[in-house]
Amino acid sequence: MKNSLWTLCKNSVFFVVKKIANMFIAIFDFFVICFESLRPRNLDLWKIAIRNLFRNKRRTILISISIAGAVIGLTWMSGWMIGMMREMNEMVIKGGLAHVQITHEKYRDDPGLQFCIENPDSIIEKIRHIEAIEKISPRISVEGMISSAGNSAGVLLQGIDPEIEGKISLVGEAMTEGALSSINDGKNVVLSQSLAEKLNVKLKSKIVIMGSNAFGEVEMESVRVSGIFHTGYGEYDQFFVFLSLPTLQEMFGLENAVTSIAISVNEKSNPTAIRDKIHSELHAPRYSLEIVSWIEIAPTMIQMMNEMENMLYAFYSIFYIAMAFGLINTMLMAIFERRRELGVLLAIGMTPRRLKTMIMLESAMITAIAAFLGTVLAIAISEIFIPDGMDLAIYADALEDFGLSTKIPFVYSWGAVLIPFTSAIFFGMIAGFFPARRAAKMNPVESIRAI
Repeated sequence: MKNSLWTLCKNSVFFVVKKIANMFIAIFDFFVICFESLRPRNLDLWKIAIRNLFRNKRRTILISISIAGAVIGLTWMSGWMIGMMREMNEMVIKGGLAHVQITHEKYRDDPGLQFCIENPDSIIEKIRHIEAIEKISPRISVEGMISSAGNSAGVLLQGIDPEIEGKISLVGEAMTEGALSSINDGKNVVLSQSLAEKLNVKLKSKIVIMGSNAFGEVEMESVRVSGIFHTGYGEYDQFFVFLSLPTLQEMFGLENAVTSIAISVNEKSNPTAIRDKIHSELHAPRYSLEIVSWIEIAPTMIQMMNEMENMLYAFYSIFYIAMAFGLINTMLMAIFERRRELGVLLAIGMTPRRLKTMIMLESAMITAIAAFLGTVLAIAISEIFIPDGMDLAIYADALEDFGLSTKIPFVYSWGAVLIPFTSAIFFGMIAGFFPARRAAKMNPVESIRAI
């Protein structure tokens, strides 16, 4: 009994070790063949592989169509998801965070007017020369209330410079009535369409704004509606109300102080790197300042984008594994039909490795051609027939909660194009490797006798 158990365990371990060793040998063999296929002396194998593709045109066309269809779908999905992530990114940055923010070191923990930046002009002057910075916007943000004769709502009062803020915030591109610059003409306010409907006000209507000053005392001011906007971003439209910077400074007795300085940088720059440059220029701790990038303020957004990217790679894997099985089946059928021919090649001196290289080249060429056509068709169709992106108007309410428009564009980066294309070729070569190994193990004599 003990001997039988020992024999069973020994055989099991030997079996597992053998399988693992064979797996590593197969992986090594795969990469050696990939390298061999690129050597100039194997150019004749490329010519033979190309001729073999057209021996059964129907089969080649059918498998190419299936691969191209998968690549079209994945390229669209990749472009659409990149477009969606960019829209979400833009909504977060233009929705109030900006690329980099400078605040008092205690402001984020207790966002009140007692923690203001007293000398914003000198700070702006010190960092203006940093090359990557495009716009610098001093702001005042105060939690308050806005009321009309019929209703009231809790809001975030934003004191801004409309000329600068209009270029770095959502409100600048979303005005439906009036102009953002109108807040400079006296005590005027710009609010969203949803707030205007809630308060039952329109242009030139008078409303009252109120909020607490640095000492906790409530300040009130009567202002006139001079502009209405609609961004489609529910949270932004519901809470943000814009006035001129001097209006809020006068209302709350802040003189020249602001609660934050928002900084917009060019697209190619890394906000974290710019934050570090600003930190070194200002010697932030000395001035009791905190300098943060939007990535630090909104980590959940970064996490969501990473999860979306991981989901995209999961889709890639599922598509290409399914494609690989279909291609393996096709190549096995091709080898079965050509076993006599392959046996002759082995009999006249072709080495098993060259035979495997030839079959893997056939598989790689099918996927390369199909992937190229799929990529070109995907980009051409989306650019010609849906240049503005997919219309998702039926999901408008859900998209607004995420700060997305109803039309999400396809954005094709090099990654969005090359990842599906190169992945298709790689999986195609893997799919060709297993039939190639099987062909290389054939007995030439038995293969030649096959009818």
